[in-house]
Amino acid sequence: MRSVFPCHIEYLKNIRVSASMSISLVNQNKLWGLIACHHYSPKYINYETRKVGGFLGQFLSAHLFSKQ
Repeated sequence: MRSVFPCHIEYLKNIRVSASMSISLVNQNKLWGLIACHHYSPKYINYETRKVGGFLGQFLSAHLFSKQ
């Protein structure tokens, strides 16, 4: 987990998003893209779900690499 850039927090407030989660897609140690999930009410994401999200990001990153 990393902290969120203050400018991004302000953006989320402006669009009235209360919950945000992103999954990084990495190719050759460089950020290739993001899967961004937003919700208008606060949400708690349990550890298992976060781990599945991380696995999904790794899986998709490997798939992208194989396609290139």
